[in-house]
Amino acid sequence: MSELPTAKLGELTRKVPCKVIVPVAGLVAGLVQESPADRATGAQVVLLAGVVAARPNWDGVVCLVGARTLWAHVSAGEVVSFSSFVTVQLAESLSVISKEGFDKGLDITLSRPEKLATELAQADVAPGRSWGALMGAELAATRPYWLGQEVVLIGEGTEAEFYAQAIARQGAMLQRARSSDVVTVGQHALIAAGKQKS
Repeated sequence: MSELPTAKLGELTRKVPCKVIVPVAGLVAGLVQESPADRATGAQVVLLAGVVAARPNWDGVVCLVGARTLWAHVSAGEVVSFSSFVTVQLAESLSVISKEGFDKGLDITLSRPEKLATELAQADVAPGRSWGALMGAELAATRPYWLGQEVVLIGEGTEAEFYAQAIARQGAMLQRARSSDVVTVGQHALIAAGKQKS
């Protein structure tokens, strides 16, 4: 199966709330949200479609880990709302992705996100703690998404492992899936939606 072309940030978009799996004409459209203002790429929509196709009528949260991590609340096949974070991008630019001190930094900013700047000031002496602080601030900001919800985390690699560990430490119901598997399911679902429309 050939890969579906996807819209980049700022290109073709659909406004949320909206169905995830819809017929595709040309590009897989990204998403745009007015409040809080945010946007998602078509590639992220393909991943969301893969989760929705595998879980019809599911209500929960999808976390797509990447340079621009996306948290999306999905209900009955629709994206209700979403929020993007550049936590991984910041951590990479500061060269702080490290295990040592991660849990301490996570705990500090999860309970007191206003401490983030102070924790980042220690990046040169405690990189793992700064990485944990970045993650803690993100989890504090996304608490309304994951608290009491099932979270499906999509992603591989070191960063995804840290996300999984941090989310699991909060007692959230966490499931993992590989991006490559979810992309395949998502592409099939979007193509099938187009064929059903014809």
